[in-house]
Amino acid sequence: MNPATVNMIRDYLDNVQVHLDTVQYTKVPTSWGSVLPMPEVTRLYFIRDGAGWISIQNHHFVTQPGQLFLLPAGRPLSFDTDPTHPLVKYWCHFTATVGEINLFHLIDLPYVVTVPSPTRWDDRFQELIVRYHDPSLPNTLRIKAILLELLSGFVEQALAEGAQVGPRANSEHLKMGLLLHYIEDHLASRIAIADLAEIAHFHPQYLSPYFKSVMGVSPMVYVNRKRIEKAKRWLWESDLSIGEIAEQLGLEGYYFSRLFKHHTGISPSAYRASRVFE
Repeated sequence: MNPATVNMIRDYLDNVQVHLDTVQYTKVPTSWGSVLPMPEVTRLYFIRDGAGWISIQNHHFVTQPGQLFLLPAGRPLSFDTDPTHPLVKYWCHFTATVGEINLFHLIDLPYVVTVPSPTRWDDRFQELIVRYHDPSLPNTLRIKAILLELLSGFVEQALAEGAQVGPRANSEHLKMGLLLHYIEDHLASRIAIADLAEIAHFHPQYLSPYFKSVMGVSPMVYVNRKRIEKAKRWLWESDLSIGEIAEQLGLEGYYFSRLFKHHTGISPSAYRASRVFE
């Protein structure tokens, strides 16, 4: 993948929000099979024993112990088990969104990987089950953390198996890719909504709602966030003065300092000074 595409996927993942609907460990009944024309939630199935099959959007799989299935919402799904040797699996239903968009409508991943250390995944699913049934406040965060760990492990294994992980080839991806690439290349310039709208072939009044529906924030909030990310890197790694960094980002020194403090809670000089304590 080219750097612009990698950055786009990284931005999607950086803005993803996850919510767990339910999680269980089950030996499925012989009546488990079903056909779902348009499932509303994404599923993770970790196969531990038994036999069965899963079909999703014209892809058919015969299940094997140790396989981890990622079955996105909105794609035709059917499944069944061998009644003489029913499936045993950990499973969860969840949503993963970037703004208002399903994450898996933005990026392509394989539907299944085979994990190299099944007991590690057993442990993660078991902890997820325990925390799901515990209503204490810290578990709200731990559940999200474990779910994100499961998803990151899936992506890691997919890449290790040589799978292609990339943006989905649709018009939404092409428009957003153009916008993110333009922003990355023009952080030192004045970026106007009208310019972004022209690139994506939108009327200016529709550009901001579209952008926010995908990225979760408005275009200008995103632009300033990217500027601050770059400023933090320069403050930490370079000897550029604060004025030079502001100039590199196309900002007046006073406005840059105010913007930096708004995003980080401290001034650029205080941020740079803090590196001596790391």
